[in-house]
Amino acid sequence: QQQQQSAAFPAAPCGGSLTPPHMMSSAAALAGARLRSQSVSIQAQRGIDPAALMPNVRTQQIMIPNDMVGCIIGKNGLRISEIRRLSGSRISIAKASESENNERLFTIKGTPECNERALYLLYGQLEAERNRRTDNAYLMASLEAINEQTAIAEE
Repeated sequence: QQQQQSAAFPAAPCGGSLTPPHMMSSAAALAGARLRSQSVSIQAQRGIDPAALMPNVRTQQIMIPNDMVGCIIGKNGLRISEIRRLSGSRISIAKASESENNERLFTIKGTPECNERALYLLYGQLEAERNRRTDNAYLMASLEAINEQTAIAEE
């Protein structure tokens, strides 16, 4: 069951070859996400020698618009749980009350490869949601145009 894959997230090993997040400008820009990447050692966070715990751990932070957070979390947290599982990174989400500028802070902790995978999955989810919203807007506009034409024809 661990090998079962989701259609929404193609499986690849944590160190697999992926497009770097900075190259996915269309997904990030179109979804309104801002990437703030910073390498923070565990030592700086906990006052412990990083090599003693987990070498090469990095922390990256991204800001996700509040109206897009639900598509990342998913129903009952299933989507974010799947992203965590597939990426191997720890992902925490700031509470809405802690957010500023209508955005939520996502903190991603793991090896550079795992974080890259997490970012790839997060931005992929944002892109899919943006496309879904665009398609729905187009569909609604088309339906409104059809309704207007029907109303004119009936007069």
